[in-house]
Amino acid sequence: MIGLHLVVDGVTEEQVNRGTVDHILRELPEVIDLNVLSVPHVVEGVPENPGWTSFVIIDKSHIAIHTFSETDTTSIDIYSC
Repeated sequence: MIGLHLVVDGVTEEQVNRGTVDHILRELPEVIDLNVLSVPHVVEGVPENPGWTSFVIIDKSHIAIHTFSETDTTSIDIYSC
């Protein structure tokens, strides 16, 4: 195995906003002991597909979060070599 990969898909009770996504990407790497190489990047989706797409680069990989406002769903992808 090259690395560890965790994908979590779920439904939230309310829409996830930009601040929540940014907070998760700033706090989660420290909690799971990963070294951050860049600040989080958070981008709003287009009106036809509202939500947030975001990522932070960690040493040798990434953490990404995708939210979907119309369905209150979220996908989180954590990969570490």
